[in-house]
Amino acid sequence: MATWQEAVWVPDLSALGGRRARQSFTYRAFIPDRLDPAALSFSAATATDIAEAESAIAVADHGQHLVAMETLARLLLRSESVASSRIEGLECSQRRLAEAAFAPEHAGETARQVLANIDAMRRAIELGAGERELTVEGIKGMHELLMREDRATGQFAGEFRSRQNWIGGRSDSPRDAAFIPPPPSTSSR
Repeated sequence: MATWQEAVWVPDLSALGGRRARQSFTYRAFIPDRLDPAALSFSAATATDIAEAESAIAVADHGQHLVAMETLARLLLRSESVASSRIEGLECSQRRLAEAAFAPEHAGETARQVLANIDAMRRAIELGAGERELTVEGIKGMHELLMREDRATGQFAGEFRSRQNWIGGRSDSPRDAAFIPPPPSTSSR
């Protein structure tokens, strides 16, 4: 059953900000239910929709317009990656993205991060479409591709987190955060 875990934040005493920024405080991190693969199921209507979609894809894959389908798939992948990047606050025009793909060494950090998102999404699709089992190393490889261009957190690319993270609020502590996920110590439970 999903719960909340209380923890004490011990701040960096050399952190910027006033006295409040250097004070300890208690926060609550969300601990979700464990996934039970045996309990995952689709309704009959959803299963029918999935079967119909698979059939349509199979027909399209064997059709005469395979090159057009591959082009469409690349465009959809790119569009999805750009939209996903926007959620993270990374805005990049299609022109800047194309220039970055052509000459990454001259691209801005945001464009390189969006390209990294595209590469990570491509790897995720390859892993999901393959016959191999999804492994921890496969997940770490996707994370490395995704985070390699992030100046703030790139040194953690391809690694499981070892520190608490949060969404919203301050950048130096979970004070005033909108959401605090499980602490790293509970990630493998």
